[in-house]
Amino acid sequence: MDGRPQDGPPDFGLPAHWAEPLARAAFTQQIGVAIALDAELRVLAANLGPDELPGVPIRPGVPAREVFAALGAPDAVASLERVLDTGEPLGDRTTVLQARRADLRRPVYLRLGALRIGTDTEPPHGVLVVLTDVTDGIRANTRLELTRAAALTLGASLDVTETAQQLADLFVPSLADLAAVHLADAVLVGEEPPRFVGGQTNARRVAVASHGKPWPASLLQPGEPIPELPDIPEVRSFHSGETVLIPDLAEHLRTAKVVDMDYRDSRIPEDAHSIVAVPLVARGLVLGGVQLWRTDRTEAFDEHDARVVEDIVSRAALSVDNARRYT
Repeated sequence: MDGRPQDGPPDFGLPAHWAEPLARAAFTQQIGVAIALDAELRVLAANLGPDELPGVPIRPGVPAREVFAALGAPDAVASLERVLDTGEPLGDRTTVLQARRADLRRPVYLRLGALRIGTDTEPPHGVLVVLTDVTDGIRANTRLELTRAAALTLGASLDVTETAQQLADLFVPSLADLAAVHLADAVLVGEEPPRFVGGQTNARRVAVASHGKPWPASLLQPGEPIPELPDIPEVRSFHSGETVLIPDLAEHLRTAKVVDMDYRDSRIPEDAHSIVAVPLVARGLVLGGVQLWRTDRTEAFDEHDARVVEDIVSRAALSVDNARRYT
């Protein structure tokens, strides 16, 4: 006999003096967000302060419904109530939360885990919630899914306009709210566009995609020629074959001093706040380009988004060039 009682709840081999250090470690070291809720599902303690998730009231006494409402996941409270009532733990639930990380200004993806605190022979003390940030993994999966979709879709047609439409449809709504593709006039008739650096060539819009509503009537429509663009660094970079990323479009328009209202009205969606533009380049030829805008979703495009677009557009450029040569 080892001297330990044979009845009652197991002690899991932990010495009694571990209880306080174990709780302290859980709530002072951030391997995830840990929130202790009492039997009324009110916050008892957490391992981060309210400033670390701006706008989320994680402080003692606040009901869980307020915390998860601020996170954009009010339905999670029903899951926590089931954990409290049944004792069955919750795991592997992934949800998009509307909390913003101050450095990225975008939704955070969290995996939600929860377990009841207490034993089967006494009323439960409450629920321990653990939120694990899986944003990077979710975004990597999104990139992989888009790349797979591009591999299955692009290149199936030898019509340059159809390929351009497939490209626009790939990005909406998975990555953007609005997308447009333009091609050089020479490409549309099967000719090779002129090689140039920093210049402009005749082109026209050939494909558009819009999430949840028709393509805005104020913008250039498919078939319309692309007007001459202002001579600003971003335009020169684009025509040289470089990606243009503008996270804050309003600030860019102010600093770039783009005052041509016809240009703004016909080329920029009224409620767009962020843009990424990637040229279609194959064999050293700028065949056209892709513009993506965000309007309804609040987060700005970032470098990760730009790399995703570049990967897919580079694949599309080869498909367009093959279709051009076939034409």
